[in-house]
Amino acid sequence: MRPSNASRSFLKPATSVVFALTSALTVVSLFVPSVLPALMRTPAALTGEGWRLVTPIFVERGGAPEIALNLVTLAVVGTLVERVWGSRAWLVFYLFGGMVGEIAGLAWKPVGAGSSVAMLGLLGGATTWLLRYRPSRPWVALGVLLLAGGGVLTFLRNLHGPPLLAEALAACFMGAPPVQALAAFDARRVEVNPPSERAAYARRPRFFRR
Repeated sequence: MRPSNASRSFLKPATSVVFALTSALTVVSLFVPSVLPALMRTPAALTGEGWRLVTPIFVERGGAPEIALNLVTLAVVGTLVERVWGSRAWLVFYLFGGMVGEIAGLAWKPVGAGSSVAMLGLLGGATTWLLRYRPSRPWVALGVLLLAGGGVLTFLRNLHGPPLLAEALAACFMGAPPVQALAAFDARRVEVNPPSERAAYARRPRFFRR
């Protein structure tokens, strides 16, 4: 079974929407100074402005190099993770990973914004995929390195650590990624969709099958 043309396309649906939304809000914030303060993470999230647990991941702050780096990373990492796990699981990694990061940020760095914490949630999902579905030593070593990095960041009270660890754990309960994704990333295999992988995908909660 060959991967479909859709699976080979670059930007995937969830990545495209979030990338466009983040880019648009970031550009608007550069010209409308009130936008960033209204969306960024502040202690007000704990006193009635609960949207601040989500909105900071949809606007970038900082200089042009930092903004460009975050957006390019979102496009690349987001597309790779969405190819593996599908759009629905991607949204879980991104949104809930972002919320975990924002909650940690309220404790360790109460004011801020940016998509980087949500992208670490995506990396958490990628980490579990590497450890469970890429049995070769280099990929497993990369997965272990990512987990170790998340642990070190958390120990250092860096808000980027908890999203990676939390979403790596969440991915363990999502079942196997779509079999088409496994085939796309391992085209040299003679049997790209063995029965064990199809069975694992069938056991996956229905919500995460796309």
